[in-house]
Amino acid sequence: MPLFSFVKQAVSLVQKRCAASPTAVVSDLVGNGFAGWKHLTLHFLRVHMDATYREIVGWASEMDRVRALLQLARTEFPAPSTLWRSFERVPTRVWQQLIARSASAYDSGEHGAVDARFFDRQAASSHYNDCSDRHIRTLKTTVLVDTDSCVVLDLHCSAHCPHDTQVGRRVALRNIEKIGSLAGE
Repeated sequence: MPLFSFVKQAVSLVQKRCAASPTAVVSDLVGNGFAGWKHLTLHFLRVHMDATYREIVGWASEMDRVRALLQLARTEFPAPSTLWRSFERVPTRVWQQLIARSASAYDSGEHGAVDARFFDRQAASSHYNDCSDRHIRTLKTTVLVDTDSCVVLDLHCSAHCPHDTQVGRRVALRNIEKIGSLAGE
């Protein structure tokens, strides 16, 4: 997918989602800064381009058509640290709904697979751990994937490591209308 088409689709998705839930704070907590949908679009673009926060702010500020979609002047882009902080404030349910909307753009089959993985946070820098005031050692993610298109249908993240049967069941029940059969390990 060409980059500009990707950005247009991301803008459409996040504008709809942010309009549906004005209480989802992703910008400055006191309302300074710019709209949450702009933050989320920059996050989508950053992940799509596999870039750092600093790189995505630099690149996006130089892309005329992207700036026009975001309705930002070249000097109005946030600092990379501001973008990082806004990413931390996005509630998980917002990401789940964005995943669901983006998955609806693909033709999915009847079969799904659920898998859980642990991610060790030992690799996080001590500076990051001190700044975030979080001392979580391991994150557990459970993903539901359509086996025909390999599209992620749903995601669950937890620092408490619940049992696979509990989380897998919840993820499957949230998507019961999308899948006919479910496989897991």
